[in-house]
Amino acid sequence: MEKAREIIIANRTLEKAKKLAKEVEEKTGVKTHACSIDKKVLKEKIKEGEILINCTSVGMYPDINSTLVEKNMLKSDLVVMDIVYNPLETRLLKEAKKVGAKIINGVEMLVYQGAEALKIWGIEPDIELMRQVVLKELKQ
Repeated sequence: MEKAREIIIANRTLEKAKKLAKEVEEKTGVKTHACSIDKKVLKEKIKEGEILINCTSVGMYPDINSTLVEKNMLKSDLVVMDIVYNPLETRLLKEAKKVGAKIINGVEMLVYQGAEALKIWGIEPDIELMRQVVLKELKQ
């Protein structure tokens, strides 16, 4: 498996982004840059990128119409993941789908985090069952 050539970390606070970028680069050996969450900067970085992961709560219920990334910033050859799991399809994911990008919702992150927690306690998780339960509960 190839590793990333470069990682860009955007944060509301540039200093926090720089700190996280330094830590990521030290642990992965991948060149990592920091930037602020400025629409012009984000659009430029997304244009150059292949994968976009929203790791904020922006767009999570009840604030479902919010997004940091507008549709005109997205492209069809992008993979877009939003770690928000409620709603299953955030505004970001809906807009990414409209431009033809591959989308991944936050259920996967939620399920795999839970699975890792179970493994710590010596329990072998049933990933598919966990996914089904999460989806069932979110639909209620």
